[in-house]
Amino acid sequence: MKTAYSVTNPEYIETVVSDGNKIFPFLLDYKDNLRKYGEINEPKGIVFHDFESATSVFSETPLPAYTSRDLIHLCPSTEIWKQIYLGAINESNNEMAKSYFNELQFDYCG
Repeated sequence: MKTAYSVTNPEYIETVVSDGNKIFPFLLDYKDNLRKYGEINEPKGIVFHDFESATSVFSETPLPAYTSRDLIHLCPSTEIWKQIYLGAINESNNEMAKSYFNELQFDYCG
């Protein structure tokens, strides 16, 4: 599977490449685990984006993860995903969920 990168601001490229490279091995492991349950059609590649590139340049989707033809598009920033999840539960009084997403760490993302 090939990788590509897309950013709206050149200052973000190093971070997107670094974050994408950190999670890519995890995605390959996930693909291998999916094979245990049946045949999968591997995508042609994955495009790692900054948030704006994923949600306003390549798509109008409010979430920065989706498939398009034979590509996966993904914003690899764990901080962006924390903001998305916290934003979704911000109106609730679920302090346990808020604490979980605030403290969430990923071994593969450092």
